[in-house]
Amino acid sequence: MAVWWDNPTFLMPKSSFLEPEYTRGRLCISEEVARRLFASFSVHQQFISILSAFGEKANPEIEQSYLTYFDRIQILNPFRTFGNPDSEVFAQTGGYDIGYLFKYVDLHGRDRETPENPFVIRQTGVYHKYDPHAKKSVWIFVQSSESLKERLEALFVRYKDTPIDVALQVEIHFLILTHGARNWRPYMRHLEEVFDKLNAKGSHSRILSESEFASFKIDINDLREMYAFIDKLRILLQLVQMNYQVAKKVQQLVRRLRNRWVQESPLHELTPRLEDVCDRFEQHLYELGGIESRLHTLTERARDAAKFVQSMIEFKTGESNRTINTKLDAVVSSSVDEGKAMQTLAIRGKINTRMMRLLVIITAISLPGILVATIFGTNFFAFNPNTRHLNVASNIWIYFVIAAGITFCIFFLWVIWRPRIIMSTLRTGWRSVFRSIPRKRDTPDIEKQGSNTTATTL
Repeated sequence: MAVWWDNPTFLMPKSSFLEPEYTRGRLCISEEVARRLFASFSVHQQFISILSAFGEKANPEIEQSYLTYFDRIQILNPFRTFGNPDSEVFAQTGGYDIGYLFKYVDLHGRDRETPENPFVIRQTGVYHKYDPHAKKSVWIFVQSSESLKERLEALFVRYKDTPIDVALQVEIHFLILTHGARNWRPYMRHLEEVFDKLNAKGSHSRILSESEFASFKIDINDLREMYAFIDKLRILLQLVQMNYQVAKKVQQLVRRLRNRWVQESPLHELTPRLEDVCDRFEQHLYELGGIESRLHTLTERARDAAKFVQSMIEFKTGESNRTINTKLDAVVSSSVDEGKAMQTLAIRGKINTRMMRLLVIITAISLPGILVATIFGTNFFAFNPNTRHLNVASNIWIYFVIAAGITFCIFFLWVIWRPRIIMSTLRTGWRSVFRSIPRKRDTPDIEKQGSNTTATTL
């Protein structure tokens, strides 16, 4: 951490700039630096709340924080008398302390790292103590930007001629707050451009599918980016509301100082200048209210766009589901038709199998008789060379009697033997079934064993 201590001569303000080693890192303040702050400058004890807010920043991505503000107006001793009030006009007034933390948008200057977003959220702590009796004014700035630091140095050059000018001190607070709000308008234009791109991109969200019947994949990157953008807008809205509250509290302090000092006749000349600062604070509050309204509108638009993208993805998902269901119905219908065709083929195959089985049985039964009859009936046919015709013997009936008799005997034996084969197959099956069932073994008689053991022992 780097700390600059400006110790000017008498009647000049003391200004201190507390900055971390890295602008995107945490502000680490040692005990020595804290003691110098609270002892040398008589810093108000509530200033520790501002330093704690910087310590809570764990990483540069955390932009939201609590509202931090405090002020105190010193009350003069009513029994105290002054020597020459005309020579020291401001000596009759009571001093005050004020401290606050505000966030603002600034250019980060790292265009090569993040060219798509040239802005960054900065936070700066301000502490001011004014002591009119000691003619001393102390300013402490925690982690201020380079542009704000240059602006403050230019202001303190002007401020050194009138170090205890109360109206000028209030103007410095006004310039600090307005300097922090000067980049909100270009940042809002940048956010609106980002929203237009996300909205145009989200309107073309796709549902991907690897093949015709494969499960589809939903591209939700657009929806995820939209919700991240909405979350960022909510954070920015909270920051603008916090800055609005800080500016409102500073304006209230100015009015309290005006109401206190306007009762003293030597301080009437401060009234117009303080009134002018209050009017400018009103204009600043009006501009912050406009930025807050734009953020509200942009948040609602982004929310509606996210709902539209989500509904569109759901619609496309439903369309894809319906398309897949239609294709599946067609596949199921074709499968049913194929099943019916296969059933018809199976029935026909069963009939053909039965026919073939019948033919095989008939052939197996009739072939032996035909073979034997053919052996015995080789002389039943003769060829007449004169007429050139085949002559059949008169005893041809023997051929048919032998063939029919042998066939009948074989068929009779098959009818008698077939039930025996079936019964043998059934017996074998039942035996295998009963063998697979575990049987309960007889449990040994423990009493008998015990008695036998006793008898043996005796």
